[in-house]
Amino acid sequence: MHQRRRTDGRSVVGVCFTFVVAKYLAQATGFDSSFVDVDLKFTREPEGAKAVRGSRMVLDCSANSSNGSDVTISWRKDGEALTPDSRRLLLANGSLVIQQFAKQQGDEGIYECIASAGRYTLVSHPAELEEAVLGTFSGHPSSMGIPVGGNARFKCSIDGILKPNITWRKNGVSLSPSERSIQLSSGVLQLLNVASSDIGTYSCHASIFGREADSHVAELSIESGTEAAAPVRLLSRPEDQEVRLGSTVTFECLPSINGYSVLWSRKDGAAIPRDRSRTFGCGNLEIQSVRLTDVANYSCRIANVSSVGAQAKLTVTGTSPIPPSGLRAHSIDSRSIELTWDPSPAFVVGYSVNYWSLPGGRGRQEVVTRQPPQRITNLQPFTNYTFFVKTYNRWGDSEPSQYIVQATLEDVPVVAPTVHIDPLTATSLLIFWNELEPHEARGIIVQYKIFYRKQDAATPNEITVPGTVLQHDLTDLEANERYSVRVLAATAAGFPRLQDDQWPWVSRIVGESTDGEGNANLEIHVLNATTVQIIWGPPKPNEDGLEICFKLFGGQPKTVYLVADQTEHILDGLVPDSDYEFEIRILLTDGNNGDLYVRTVRTPPLEMPPSQPPRLAPLILDAAAVNDTAIQVSWQTTAGDAGSIVGYVVRCVPVSDRSDGEKLKEIFVNSTETSAVVTGLVPMTEYEIVVQSYYGNGPGPSSSAVTCHTEEGRPPALLHVTWFLQGPTAVQLNWRMPPNAGAGVSQYVILYCEDKFASDDRWEAHVENGSLCFTVINGLKGRTVYQIRMHAENKNGAGPVSVLKVLTGIPHDEGGSSNDRLMGIVIGVGISGGCIVICIIIILLRNRCFPPPQRSPALAKHANGIATPPHCKGYVIGCRDGGRCDGHEPDGTTPMLTQSQDHETGDGRLEMLLSGRVDLWSSVDDSRRAHSVDRATAVV
Repeated sequence: MHQRRRTDGRSVVGVCFTFVVAKYLAQATGFDSSFVDVDLKFTREPEGAKAVRGSRMVLDCSANSSNGSDVTISWRKDGEALTPDSRRLLLANGSLVIQQFAKQQGDEGIYECIASAGRYTLVSHPAELEEAVLGTFSGHPSSMGIPVGGNARFKCSIDGILKPNITWRKNGVSLSPSERSIQLSSGVLQLLNVASSDIGTYSCHASIFGREADSHVAELSIESGTEAAAPVRLLSRPEDQEVRLGSTVTFECLPSINGYSVLWSRKDGAAIPRDRSRTFGCGNLEIQSVRLTDVANYSCRIANVSSVGAQAKLTVTGTSPIPPSGLRAHSIDSRSIELTWDPSPAFVVGYSVNYWSLPGGRGRQEVVTRQPPQRITNLQPFTNYTFFVKTYNRWGDSEPSQYIVQATLEDVPVVAPTVHIDPLTATSLLIFWNELEPHEARGIIVQYKIFYRKQDAATPNEITVPGTVLQHDLTDLEANERYSVRVLAATAAGFPRLQDDQWPWVSRIVGESTDGEGNANLEIHVLNATTVQIIWGPPKPNEDGLEICFKLFGGQPKTVYLVADQTEHILDGLVPDSDYEFEIRILLTDGNNGDLYVRTVRTPPLEMPPSQPPRLAPLILDAAAVNDTAIQVSWQTTAGDAGSIVGYVVRCVPVSDRSDGEKLKEIFVNSTETSAVVTGLVPMTEYEIVVQSYYGNGPGPSSSAVTCHTEEGRPPALLHVTWFLQGPTAVQLNWRMPPNAGAGVSQYVILYCEDKFASDDRWEAHVENGSLCFTVINGLKGRTVYQIRMHAENKNGAGPVSVLKVLTGIPHDEGGSSNDRLMGIVIGVGISGGCIVICIIIILLRNRCFPPPQRSPALAKHANGIATPPHCKGYVIGCRDGGRCDGHEPDGTTPMLTQSQDHETGDGRLEMLLSGRVDLWSSVDDSRRAHSVDRATAVV
């Protein structure tokens, strides 16, 4: 018998309470699995701005964590927590929206975004909001008299947070720019080649956001005489300017007399980029899309008048930092070099040290997050390295610093020289050895130490010779004795400590037979790089054969035996371009050994194709972005190398993949010239560019890698454009910008109309701020299908158009009053609540109102698992005491139940628990009551 388990609300409450307490204790003790390995970082931080009173301001902020933990965004202003309200809204994406900016409402101040994930908190850089007001004139134009043919210049200046739009007026009427009337954005008016028609009054007009102001009036008059009578001078000189990266800068240099040419140059001798600069008026220089390479002192002078000139300095600030200066290097030992440079005065997040070995070593990079000095380790001894450093801030990297070359210190050699021995006399040997390769010597060899000994001697003799000597005579040796020799080289760092197998002994027997006399019947001929021929004969009567022992210097010996009638032998499988030592001994018929002949044979090198001049890697001169999807690359090769090159391959590799994980592809371009344009690139992406030369017989070396950013292009198509009704006449549009969409969208343009074939002038326009990804369009007609076209815009133009349809709702006057709808909602909620209360009361009072009856002795189970008496088919029945079965048909199909759901109780009934339960009682009335109760339970 199974006891029925009962579950009520108290157990559920207990479980929930236990869970809450456990979580609280876990947090109180500092343990929470959600806090493990959280890498919290900002993906977008707020930036300061000048706000117009009454305008809507948006401070963007978003962050994410590497393990997917939920990130909570909050804000504080002037160091205190900011509570969102009806004027200051906190959007779901973390951005803070100020509906109507007003200094009087306390909106001006310093804002900070706070991102929290678990127990980690990150604070953004502070962003200051200031109210933009039109300032007052700090400088007014001055009256002047100019001779006919001279140049005139008026200037006005205005103080204020925002730079206003300045135009000029003559005699109270707006003055249009022309070839003779040059108006600069700095508030300067230049009048060239002044004539009597220029006489009048001049004033400047400033305007911004509907606010306007006028300067004092200045008068221009004509003086008697001509300007040509006076020496030429400068009416305006160029001034030092500090501009943001990518902006446009203008330098003035205006002669007092029209007709004189003005020449511009850079003081460092570099050329002013022609594709991004122009001169206009009578000597003004304009540089567009300013880069870090444009930072310099610019000088102007009047042609043919060398004494009249001036100069000004251009400084670039903004997104990219300034390269480090004062780069210096110091060698610590044979494996490390310490670099130092002048720290940047501005805020930086780190530096990168880039270096490679010379010549043609592979480039490496180390990221430095602290201030200098920085030690570079794991270098090769006695090797030249080229270094440069880049600065990184929150916006990107700088141009490279100046390049410097520094060599590591010397180290001890890693190998011993290969030793050769030639006989001189019966008591002397010639010892000579090869010079070590640079990577083996690891420095300049200053001396050699020669070790030699007799075969059985325990202690060798030592002789030291200078590092410029590569051979030595060993004299006063004992004839017919075997001597072993080896040599060790030393640099300024000393001698190496080598194992015996790293510098083996080389042996030779000293004796009269080694001088070559009396062995005219023995010859060794070199056939090719791997084969020699030994000829012997005819043998003498007492000679029984030859014992040929040969070995590579420093190697293991091999032995070959020849019988008396075998007068020649071929030895193959030798190492090309190597020295072999042959010891050939005559074997006599009486079993004794005859004369010993010693020969040294050198095999020739393998036949190689005619030597070719070394192939040099191309040198990339410049890599500049042409537009948002193309980069132009130019390079050069040496004069002697260019003739044998048949082409080049330019390889562009994205430095990193997209932020959404999509892998960017590499781009290859073939070229037969020393320049190429690589197209099909991704906007606003950094690429690493390498140029490889190709010859008629294969590829050549590759250039060092340079990096270049593509420019910002037009915005891409909008993603996930959705809409929903805000009311019968209002629609909210939501969208997303793709990842890596560029530097930002200035605005979104939404066009809507009932007829998609209508002319352009019939479409209504709605413009939304570029920092938001939603908008609400009000004032639409009810029950109307609208065609909507929307796109994003930035400084480069408009992006692709997204098209969708919107159906507005029913107007208020057609849908009934709001009171009727409210009354309907209240009535529906009341009825539903009443039903729920009734069902709960029935369940709670069930056992009290319906006591359990006695179990019938004759119960059977239906095939579908429902308990029935025998011979009752398809009915839910009860059996009376007399055994008579009365039945009634169920209201619907009986649910299929499994055998495992049946439980017998101790009160004479069989129940189906949980879903689909049918309780059978011992009487028909009880059965009906149980059935009705179960139906009520199903409703609940």
